[in-house]
Amino acid sequence: MAEWSPRIKQVTDEQDKQQLAFVNSLLTERRFDDASKEADKLLANNPKSFGAHMAKGRALQGLRKFKDALNCFLQAAQIDPLQPSAHLMAGICAFVVPDLPLAEKKFRTTLDIDSKSSAAHVGLSQVLVRNGDNNQAREHLDKALRINPEMSMAVILKARLDLKDGDADSAIIQLQDQVRRTPNNRTAEFALIGAYMQDERWQEAEALLSRMVSDNPNDAIMHGLLGRVRVKRGDFKGAEEAYRQAPVSHNRIQNLARNVQMLDALVPQGKYEEARKILSQVPKMGPLAAIVNTRYGDVYKAEGNYQQAIASYRAALLRDNQGEAMVAAVEQAVADAGRADDSPFVAQRFADAANEALEKKRKSFADQDWQEMLEKYRPNIMAMMEDRDIGG
Repeated sequence: MAEWSPRIKQVTDEQDKQQLAFVNSLLTERRFDDASKEADKLLANNPKSFGAHMAKGRALQGLRKFKDALNCFLQAAQIDPLQPSAHLMAGICAFVVPDLPLAEKKFRTTLDIDSKSSAAHVGLSQVLVRNGDNNQAREHLDKALRINPEMSMAVILKARLDLKDGDADSAIIQLQDQVRRTPNNRTAEFALIGAYMQDERWQEAEALLSRMVSDNPNDAIMHGLLGRVRVKRGDFKGAEEAYRQAPVSHNRIQNLARNVQMLDALVPQGKYEEARKILSQVPKMGPLAAIVNTRYGDVYKAEGNYQQAIASYRAALLRDNQGEAMVAAVEQAVADAGRADDSPFVAQRFADAANEALEKKRKSFADQDWQEMLEKYRPNIMAMMEDRDIGG
């Protein structure tokens, strides 16, 4: 049996480096399944390989297996606890899982090792926002931007905090500058659209969305947003056009959702027959029930069938957790006005209440959408930041 020698170890190390370089090339090509299998081969030969655990974690992250990826990064951090990249990537996965205490711990550990990691500052700011500490979150975003003024995600998150604090002007200025500096940055463009909509700057939102739709004609989300903005501007024909131009999905639920959105454009144009046809296809369950009942109410009210409209609006309100109180408030307002027998007046008051409730839910859902979008894209964004800010 051959005896061990330094030469044998050197050959083995060189082979591992070549294999690891191959795995990293697969990651660059987004061939995550192949990268995961090749990383497994490396780990079979050397279970203590820091680079192999990191590569395996990145592959699993690309496959959206965040819990498994987290375990790989935690193992890498145990092998080389002074390597900031392992703690950073563990923090990113912990945030997505989500395990916020672990994410905070790992981001802070990264900063203890490398205080100039802009990615760790951004990651920690996200945890702090989730924990309700917006002031500290701002501090870390400011630090990230001092280290890397061009860091898109930091700019976007800081603008989002400004929006939450009601400073739409500041948010819009930051996002406009980011969109100018990074053309085709879809995350920044969507953030700017959200800021425009929150500040009711519908014309500017429409101009940006029209350009984005022209560049991305097969993006159903952009068509839907353009339709919504045109509804807000009172351009119901243009809104209908935007909704109809959205590509048809193979997913029945997505198509139903598009058609439900289009009701906002059809009813004001008096296209009641088509509106009824759409409504008849939508199940009255879950969050859709309130929308369906409200839109039925709009159709009945427009046709002068006020009693049926009132019944539909009341049913829509009662889908809310506070529905009983909402209905009672409307009835009390009608009684105080002494117009309980004035059906058009009563129907309008119920219509206002039902549509206001829908708008509140829509705004709440928009905030949720933002968080889900960040969680969906954060691993890839942060992975790029980690390469740029920390290195191997």
